[in-house]
Amino acid sequence: MSELLELQQWEFDETSETLYLVGLVDDSVQVYPGSHLEPPQFAAGICEAACFYPLDQDEKPPTEQDVYNYISGRSIDWTLIPFES
Repeated sequence: MSELLELQQWEFDETSETLYLVGLVDDSVQVYPGSHLEPPQFAAGICEAACFYPLDQDEKPPTEQDVYNYISGRSIDWTLIPFES
């Protein structure tokens, strides 16, 4: 499971109850290939993800602390945002 090091941006869509996340995720970029002597090496990279955040009928949209609490310990499917050159 990849660890979120820093949540950089998030947005909540109330209509679809979806959280859109951007953050610095550990072990998301391969920086050195593996060899027969050494395993591949990975570093942190900027990734994005979307996940369902169910709201009760009278519940208010989440705060940043709510988002942290919700995603901590969950298996989030992060996608690396490609580097621009």
